[in-house]
Amino acid sequence: MSDAVDDLLEFMPEAVVGIDAGQRIVYFNRSAERIFGYAATDIIGQKLDILIPRAYRARHQQHVARFQESETHALVMHERTEIAGQRSNGSTFQAEATIVRGRSPERPVFYAILRDITEQKLREAALKASEQKYRAILEGSPEPILIANAVTGRLSDVNAAAARLFGCSRKDLIGLHQTALHPEETHEKFAQTFREHIEEGRVLVPDGLVKKANGEVVPVEISASPVEIDGTQHLVGFFKDVAHRVAQETALRQALATAKSAAAAKRTFLANMSHELRTPLNGIIGFADLIAHEIHGPHVHPAYKEYGTVIRESGHHLLEIVNDVLDLSRIDADQYRLDDEIFAPADVVAELRAMLAPLIEDSAVELHAAVDPGLRLRADRRAVKQMLINLVSNAIKFTPATGQIQIAASLGGSGELVIGVSDTGVGIPPERLQIVSEPFANDKDVYIKSKGGTGIGLSITRKLIELHGGRFAIESVVGAGTRVDLIFPAARSQPPHSEAQPIAVVSGTA
Repeated sequence: MSDAVDDLLEFMPEAVVGIDAGQRIVYFNRSAERIFGYAATDIIGQKLDILIPRAYRARHQQHVARFQESETHALVMHERTEIAGQRSNGSTFQAEATIVRGRSPERPVFYAILRDITEQKLREAALKASEQKYRAILEGSPEPILIANAVTGRLSDVNAAAARLFGCSRKDLIGLHQTALHPEETHEKFAQTFREHIEEGRVLVPDGLVKKANGEVVPVEISASPVEIDGTQHLVGFFKDVAHRVAQETALRQALATAKSAAAAKRTFLANMSHELRTPLNGIIGFADLIAHEIHGPHVHPAYKEYGTVIRESGHHLLEIVNDVLDLSRIDADQYRLDDEIFAPADVVAELRAMLAPLIEDSAVELHAAVDPGLRLRADRRAVKQMLINLVSNAIKFTPATGQIQIAASLGGSGELVIGVSDTGVGIPPERLQIVSEPFANDKDVYIKSKGGTGIGLSITRKLIELHGGRFAIESVVGAGTRVDLIFPAARSQPPHSEAQPIAVVSGTA
């Protein structure tokens, strides 16, 4: 071997091992020393088997023998095969080898050129595992997945679920431009959305449409993210068929619209029944009052007077219920219009006290009023009176004999006017405080049956104070009583006049 050839083999990055006809090592370059862990001086003269794992030795010897007997010339590089190598420490590695016939004047020499491909095999195994994982995810997903080249916009891969969504084979989808997946009339909109979202690194289309192979249009949600595959930017899109959900939402909206229409019609009907219901009731009450007072002389039978009283009281009770229901319906139907005027709350309290005098007397409770006559309020006077009637009537119902009820009015720190009604009655359990002002709370039945009325007085009161731009506040302790505040905004209140009298306190049993 010439010095030039010797230098070339010595400094090659691959391991070069020379063997004679008896397969003994006659040459071992520096790369071979590094890869196998032997010094050339220690390995030359050894059998080649020392570099090959035991399980592969017989097969390798046969391979070398066939090559020696063949007429293949030197430097034939196409006959490559993978073999296993064994290092001095006993560890093995995979190698790629080329065997060539050398020229030597003394003896025939064969050279094995080996390259350690352990790292390459690890990379190939990792790549294969990644490909298997990718396939498992792609095929195992129940949701349609489509992968498109971000540059060309054409589909490069799809899963079976995507083929089912579009009603065709996977082969039919691969190669299509992504715009072909959507109805023509949505192409421009989709392209615009696509461009805007891709700049943000993610595509989100909650209301997309796709066209199946049979022309059917299906609503979908689309979520896509850019991913680099084989050095090229791709978009991985997840499509979700939402036709069933859209149908449910449409049905729900239609049902809600129908329900709202029916409720509005009912409220309008009840609100318009005011005259038809109240007029005959007032007539019944008026004539019953004439009968009870024997306006045309004593009755032939004394029981008739009692009958007239019963009819009158029943009529008043029925009229109270009708008024509550109709007022609530008018408010809900947005047909209650405030008639603002400036008045003194003290005057309304005085009217209220006179109006409820019989009820207060029958209940044997004490009603106190602490209202500065100089206070002024801009509000609907009738509505304010109704709110106070509701609150005081409730207080009377739930306050035992000799109990105390108080009406007070004052200005708050922010200028708001607060009119409060408090009592020493049975109180309201904490769990009912949140629903006590709801018109048809389920647990009101026991209270309505035991105390009478519709149970919607507080509901009407809350709605009326809210119509004034104010607030409704309630505090209660079981066994100690309840306080309800009507809080009117500062824009509706006026401070007492300088000439106003001190707070007037009216108390006593009516």
